[in-house]
Amino acid sequence: MTNLAIITGQLGKGGQEKQLLLLLKDSGNFNTNIILVNWSGLFDMHNLKQINNMQNVKYVSLGEKPILTKLREILSISHGCSHLISFTSYLNLLICLLSIIGKKTFFGSARITVDIELKKPMGWFNLLMVPNLICNSRKALAQLNKWSLFREHSILLNRVNKLDIPSNINLVSNYDSISVSTVNERKNLQFLIELALHRKKLGKSFKHIHLGDGPLLKYYQELIILLELGDLIEFHGKSDDVYKFLLSTKIFLHFSYYEGTPNAMLEALSSGCFVIATESGDVSNLVVEGVSGSIQKEFDKVRFDELYDKYLLKTRLSDNLPNKYYFKNDGSYFNSLMKIID
Repeated sequence: MTNLAIITGQLGKGGQEKQLLLLLKDSGNFNTNIILVNWSGLFDMHNLKQINNMQNVKYVSLGEKPILTKLREILSISHGCSHLISFTSYLNLLICLLSIIGKKTFFGSARITVDIELKKPMGWFNLLMVPNLICNSRKALAQLNKWSLFREHSILLNRVNKLDIPSNINLVSNYDSISVSTVNERKNLQFLIELALHRKKLGKSFKHIHLGDGPLLKYYQELIILLELGDLIEFHGKSDDVYKFLLSTKIFLHFSYYEGTPNAMLEALSSGCFVIATESGDVSNLVVEGVSGSIQKEFDKVRFDELYDKYLLKTRLSDNLPNKYYFKNDGSYFNSLMKIID
């Protein structure tokens, strides 16, 4: 029996949490007990219900407690665990130090590219001063191998559970394009507004929906009313049924420079969407240029407009995602993690 403690910053609706849930579900195929520690206590109820139904996972929320109290609690509840795994980069250093005190094996995470992470407070310490980081992009791994004090780093690619893609579903046919992300500054959704205004000026159609919640959702909902873009863009908010929209939409738009391997892009490609996106992380490894989409070094409304017209005319494919990003809830995803930490 293997006992692991995994510490996550929160349990929200982002791609990071989605990958964590996929790993936890897949762990049921192993003789493994997992203590999942939520550092901040923030959670999404849908995700929490899924975790509470997992027989081999014990959930602990630390909430609004002093840092030293949180560290003592982690040390106490992980007494029988062989590993402490930080699933959130800003906790890497703290959990690494805690593992030394508790004489446990440490693994941390680099969920986006290192050059972006280093701009965060304590970024240098959380990425370059700790060993055994698990990256979700080749770009992040290459940067760590170049800059880090340590060389014992690994890669665990984000995955899509093929069994999660519904075969029979009521499709939504009102939209030509879609974007999926948290609504915050890092996702550069002002570029979506620019593209819509450009196509409106040219008299071109634009039927777009954005799925995702976040601190700027109300701002963008009010902005599209102010700019009279309500017929072109819908900021829908969060959805627990993303595939219903992806499977009926032709184009997936992505504007962020702040990614590793975007979870939403994996799901979009697995649904047959064509991708038009800005360069970030490993997105160029996901998209076959000119076939399953186009990746641009930076946003340019004229170029995005041209690509939008191009892919709007193409016949929608059933699946654009390379096979190596799939698993079938057969233990293969969690086994990839176990091979790294053993």
